[in-house]
Amino acid sequence: MKTLDLKLITDNNITIDKKRVPYKVENNVYTFIIDKLTHRLDINNETFLRENDDYSFFLDIKNKKSELFLKKENYLLQVKVEYAILLTNQKGFEIDYLIETQDEVNKLYLNLEGEL
Repeated sequence: MKTLDLKLITDNNITIDKKRVPYKVENNVYTFIIDKLTHRLDINNETFLRENDDYSFFLDIKNKKSELFLKKENYLLQVKVEYAILLTNQKGFEIDYLIETQDEVNKLYLNLEGEL
C-alpha cells in the first residue's frame, strides 16, 4: 500500500505530523484518512477537502474560495481566502493558504516518498 507523510503548520505551530499514512490516488485525486477525517486533494481542479461526520472544509485553491459546512446544524459558512497556492515537487505537494479567520498562512506538506 502506498503511504505518505503529512505535516500541517497552523499559526506557526505543527498541528499535525503523521508518518506512513495509507492513501489512494485515482484520476489525480489523492484520498487519505487521519484521525477519522477524510482528506481529498484534487490536483487537476486544485481543490482540497477535509471532512468527517460533523463538518466539511472545502478549499478551492485555484479560485481562492472556501466553505465550512456544519453538517448537524445544516449551516454553510463562506470563508474568505486571502491567499492560496498549490505547489508540486518530485516528492509531493504543498498547499499554502490564508483564510480570514486566521492570522498566519497554513502550510500543508504531503510527501509521497518518505520523511519530510
